[in-house]
Amino acid sequence: MSDLFDYTSKYYSKYRDKPPIELLARFKNHGLSSESCVLDVGTGTGQIPDFLKGSVKNIVGIDISTEMIEEAKRVVKADNIEFWILPAEDINEDLGKFDFITFSASFHWMDKDRVLTKCKKVLNDNGKIVIMASASSWNSDEKWERAIVETVQKYLGKERRAGKGTFAKDDRKFEDILEDNEFTLIERDEIYTEKSRTFDKIVGLLYSTSYGNKSILGDKVDRFETELREKLSDINQELVFRKTIKFEYMVFQLSEI
Repeated sequence: MSDLFDYTSKYYSKYRDKPPIELLARFKNHGLSSESCVLDVGTGTGQIPDFLKGSVKNIVGIDISTEMIEEAKRVVKADNIEFWILPAEDINEDLGKFDFITFSASFHWMDKDRVLTKCKKVLNDNGKIVIMASASSWNSDEKWERAIVETVQKYLGKERRAGKGTFAKDDRKFEDILEDNEFTLIERDEIYTEKSRTFDKIVGLLYSTSYGNKSILGDKVDRFETELREKLSDINQELVFRKTIKFEYMVFQLSEI
């Protein structure tokens, strides 16, 4: 699992979209304050700690990838943030106790039941778990995004890659998994934002993923980029595309017994 995002960290920190600014108010509606302690699980290059650093007491970001944590330490600077190289399945009380535990585009990679068991041990009374992500381009119906996926599939195969392997989808809904682990869903919502995508941004985002990065494209990178540019220019010669980004989040709390 630690090699899923090999050679992606620089692209991840530069090209991944920041969380929508409206999300901060949603957190505050659930008690986030300057006294809150936050654990961000699967932190990547630290987007969530960077987003929350001015609004909380302290944040710990953990990730299984040494490369990601090194990049997070390079690009995210704040006295109230710590980054640890640690698998989610090894969450323990040495990290501290937390008012919020966040998973941003990371929960699907984990042994979910085991991770939630560990989370219970470090979650304060009335603490919240927040699971969030932007909708994947892999499943988009937009013509230009379908062209991207089809080009990736031409070079890497029809099945969605996950590093050197293929993506193994868990058919269970996240809310059902949380319910099975004694958590209650208290809010679910979506935030929509409009973005422009240039060709450089499109390629940078692709190289930040587990399914289309340079590590798995190997010596096909140049041919891939050339063909992708040609396909996208057939759709829009200016190679600039508008995208409505759907950011989804769910907030959970331990069920009362």
